[in-house]
Amino acid sequence: MDRIEEVRQQNKARAKKHYEAHKAEILLKKKEAYDAKAEAEPEPVAEPVPVKKNKKKIQLAGVFIEELHKQNKKKYIDDVKRLVLILGNDNLYVLNKTRDSIMKIRGAVKDDGEKFSVNTTKATYQAILFMIDSLGLDVKKQPYHDQFQIYKMLSIGENQEKQTEQVPYFLEYMMKVEDTFGVDSKMYLIASLYDAFTIRDNYQLRIVDEPDNETDNFLVLTPKMRIIINTYKTDGYGQLVFRPKKKLVKLIEAYMKRTETKVGDYLLGSKPLSSYITKHNEKMGYKGSINLYRHMKITEQIRDATPEERLRLSKIMGHSPATQLKYVKGL
Repeated sequence: MDRIEEVRQQNKARAKKHYEAHKAEILLKKKEAYDAKAEAEPEPVAEPVPVKKNKKKIQLAGVFIEELHKQNKKKYIDDVKRLVLILGNDNLYVLNKTRDSIMKIRGAVKDDGEKFSVNTTKATYQAILFMIDSLGLDVKKQPYHDQFQIYKMLSIGENQEKQTEQVPYFLEYMMKVEDTFGVDSKMYLIASLYDAFTIRDNYQLRIVDEPDNETDNFLVLTPKMRIIINTYKTDGYGQLVFRPKKKLVKLIEAYMKRTETKVGDYLLGSKPLSSYITKHNEKMGYKGSINLYRHMKITEQIRDATPEERLRLSKIMGHSPATQLKYVKGL
């Protein structure tokens, strides 16, 4: 091995000595070769390269901090630092591993081994949503938005005092409607619709065989009956489509036949139903209108429901989960 190293060093020394002796000549030949190649190959035209927005590692002390609102700067910095510790990564695109990130946040504990509070976890998800929006991160937002809503509900549930006002269950209410107005009445059909699909004052349903626009609300008869709600107060959840069960289908068909309502007409009229419901509720000794339906349905369905089930119900009813909890009576 010593002899091989000795030869290598000798060759290196000779090459260096040769270069120093013929340096000018060597450089001239290199320049001539370069110029010849440049003449033979024209300079390529630069093509525009699409750059995906914010596809880079975003450090806490860099871009993100500059984007923060001044009044919330310290809070968001603390929330993001906590998030980085939980995820074990300061590259925000780790959030694309949605399920893994959510599981880590859910199972995170403090230094003393205790789980983070509901409000702290809610703040963690709020920080994620803030970053996605303010930095334009190419990260799926909806799963984190759903988690934020769930923890917001839990937070309200922890902080809200129990209310004493009682509302009837829907079954009790339906029996009262039947006794007062009969199963063939418009009021019974209205109550049945709200029992099945408890939306707001959106049952201005135009009867059609096929929807002809994306703004009206429809009762579609073919091929199977369905209710399509395009326009409602919190339409951020998109189009709502309900498929009535057989009992409700028969009730609707019987009502249409009895009232001679046909395709092109409105099932219950084109005007809001609130005043009609209020007047008929008063005859039964109840106060309120459509909000009474919402109170009854929410109280009935979320009394023992999980946050995930409450989230699904809120999407069906077209309101936020936080609003949902404000309706609940007697919990």
